[in-house]
Amino acid sequence: MGAPPAAAHDSLVAAAPEDGAVLVEAPERVVLTFSDEVQDLGLAVVVTAPSGLRVTDGPVLAEGREVVAELLPLTEPGGYTVAYRVVSSDGHPIQGRTSFTLDLPPESEPATPSAQPSAPPSSAAAVAPSGTGDPGSSPPWTWVAVGGVVVVAALIAVAVARSRSA
Repeated sequence: MGAPPAAAHDSLVAAAPEDGAVLVEAPERVVLTFSDEVQDLGLAVVVTAPSGLRVTDGPVLAEGREVVAELLPLTEPGGYTVAYRVVSSDGHPIQGRTSFTLDLPPESEPATPSAQPSAPPSSAAAVAPSGTGDPGSSPPWTWVAVGGVVVVAALIAVAVARSRSA
């Protein structure tokens, strides 16, 4: 009898910009390439500037094995963090981080771009999938929980009203 074949989960195989790269020109997007196609379900990519500003622009898109996140114009020199969470072809979540450094010449250092402030993500919760491609919006389960609370509150109000009239 032979052993069953090993089933390895999908994994990140490449990132553009490459992990640890030092760039003298700002990228327009981040492209993450995985070992197999990722599901177009709950994609989340958060790119954080050295100042803590989130610089991702628009929805995150899955194109086969690639996940693409467009960026706002990057003008701040220093280290950028790319935190991601995707669902692999076998249904398992994949999450991780890469980083790159933007080393701009002095004449290319205008004021910090106006972007959404955010603390650098430090856990999977910081890049929890939202279903909309925007890791900053509320995930669907948040709305389900809020809806449940509203329904329970309405049922309690009806029960109290009935007990007072009886």
